[in-house]
Amino acid sequence: MIRVTFLPDGESVYVEEGVTLREAAIKAGFLNCKGDRCNSCCGLFEIGGEYKRGCEFELREDVIVNLSEEKEAGENISEATKIAFDIGTTTVTAALFDESGEKVASKVAINPQVVYGRDVVSRIEAINKDANLLGRMHSKLLKKMNELIGGMHLKNVEEIGIAGNPCMEHIVLGISPSGIG
Repeated sequence: MIRVTFLPDGESVYVEEGVTLREAAIKAGFLNCKGDRCNSCCGLFEIGGEYKRGCEFELREDVIVNLSEEKEAGENISEATKIAFDIGTTTVTAALFDESGEKVASKVAINPQVVYGRDVVSRIEAINKDANLLGRMHSKLLKKMNELIGGMHLKNVEEIGIAGNPCMEHIVLGISPSGIG
């Protein structure tokens, strides 16, 4: 068995040799992925200073994985006029686009709400038990969104779009998702 340890929280799982990093991350509860090679985890898994695609990287030995952020730098960040946020259960992605719709940069991070539950149902249940959690989840999510685009010196942004599953959309708007559950 191979031990896969995910930082920063130190969660470890054991998997068979040859299992993909994607499968290990799902087992550990850090990834909700359908396995369609969508690139949504691109820049999320760092091993030895290199980013690995979860659906392609096969595990052959014990490994420590940093769940980190990656900035996909573009030379034309100053030309960005649009920002698209994808609020996923596991990750939050910010993508910057120029006037023509060409992506000029992107950045991905772990959704900070994972501490309240690693899936939508757990988060809804947590809010149902403590209504104050909605405000904390909302604040943490907005803070992470601002961190993702912080330091990019965006001066010409005209549009911002936000998408996610219904629960994530409710939380980003500060609306209780209790009715969804």
